[in-house]
Amino acid sequence: MISARHDAGVDTLVLESDDRVGIRPHGFAGRACWKLISPFRDVVFGGMAANITGAAERES
Repeated sequence: MISARHDAGVDTLVLESDDRVGIRPHGFAGRACWKLISPFRDVVFGGMAANITGAAERES
């Protein structure tokens, strides 16, 4: 679950989450694939975080 709140006295939105994801690639091919796609993962998950933050700010 993700929750959003404003810190008192600070113009900053704080997102809190208690969800966790763990990935354990198997074998050499799995680890190699995981490393090769890491730049794309960073872009995708960075975009997701920005979209979540934007949606939370619009709702508050």
